[in-house]
Parts: sequence; C-alpha cells; structure tokens
Amino acid sequence: MNKHKQGVIKGLAIGLIIGLMVQSVPAIAATVTKMIEVTTGVNLYVDDIPLLPKDANGNSVDTFIYNGTTYLPVRAISEAVGLWRPTSVSDR
Repeated sequence: MNKHKQGVIKGLAIGLIIGLMVQSVPAIAATVTKMIEVTTGVNLYVDDIPLLPKDANGNSVDTFIYNGTTYLPVRAISEAVGLWRPTSVSDR
C-alpha cells in the first residue's frame, strides 16, 4: 500500500474516532435524573400460576404502571412462556 493510501486511511480513522467522541458528549451532558410516581403491585400470571419476575441474577424485579402504561420485565416474561433465547455467553 502506498504512503498516500496509508495517510488517507489514517486520516479517516482519526476523523471517525473524533466524530464518535464529539457525538457522545451531548448525550452524556443531557442526562437528567427525574423522580416519578408509579403504581406498584401488578400481579402476573402464566397459565393461572402467579409469576414472581426475577432478573438474570435471581433478584426480584418490580412491575409497575406509569402514566397509564404497564412496564414488565421482558426477560422474566419471555422465560416464563418459554421464549427466552440466550444471545451471549453470559446468558447461557
């Protein structure tokens, strides 16, 4: 590869890295913590059996309603109905 092509590739790589760094700064600066009120105590059932959702480490996960929308833990629900498929080594 000649020096001109190497210079072009090096310039593109540096530009890409700088561009990614610049793009990530506004996202970090825009992070805001907000206190919200939710309704808890949503009961889940799968085939008339109560489901107590847990995360990958076995910790209990809350289900709640916020602004009229019910939030459920997707992984726990997927596992309960037999649809969870590990996608990485840590999930297996």
